[in-house]
Amino acid sequence: MNDFKLSFGIMSLIICFWIPKNASAYSIQRGNVSAILGNYVYRTHYQGSDPAISTPYLSGPALTVLGDVSDNGSLEIVTIYMNKLYIREQGGLSVAEKTQAFHITMGYRHWFGSYFSTSLGVYTSYPMGESMIVHDAFPTGQRINTTATEASESGLDWSIQWEAWNNGRWGAVLETKYSYSLTKQSNEWADQYGFNLGVRYFIQGDDTDAAIQEKRKQK
Repeated sequence: MNDFKLSFGIMSLIICFWIPKNASAYSIQRGNVSAILGNYVYRTHYQGSDPAISTPYLSGPALTVLGDVSDNGSLEIVTIYMNKLYIREQGGLSVAEKTQAFHITMGYRHWFGSYFSTSLGVYTSYPMGESMIVHDAFPTGQRINTTATEASESGLDWSIQWEAWNNGRWGAVLETKYSYSLTKQSNEWADQYGFNLGVRYFIQGDDTDAAIQEKRKQK
């Protein structure tokens, strides 16, 4: 958790000092549709006691599609390709198992102005292919299973996002996310935290801030 707090704090400082001088705003308006393509860097939130367990930062492509439903809210669908690491302990022994997974989230994003937003969604993660044991301290034949061997995993995604730059059609976003697993097994670490740097593309709607402001003046 210390790594998460430190990284979150550094990103917050960068955004606070950088945005006022360099960014224009994203204008939320009912009917707008946009997509964000980015690289999601993430890590398993391990709080166990085994020093032999390594939880490196990993990364994978992420695609988000948003549809504005009001002047301060959007519905969103997020898809991320991940190599998820699951860690489980029992009786002082531990096992770590990795699997490729397709992580899909459906949620609602609330905007606090044009630069800052937060979202809450429900995710389902679907493992693909065979899992790989990366650490196993159990005697032969006594290893316990992890969620990596299950058909799916479900949980909650919470994120905070900053609109770092926007020129109407294109934009750049920075986002921090925490994934809380609701289906993890006993004594298992399956939660993830990470950061996404992405490029936003305006698919449908007015593509300039000036056009949006002009329409609002006419109402």
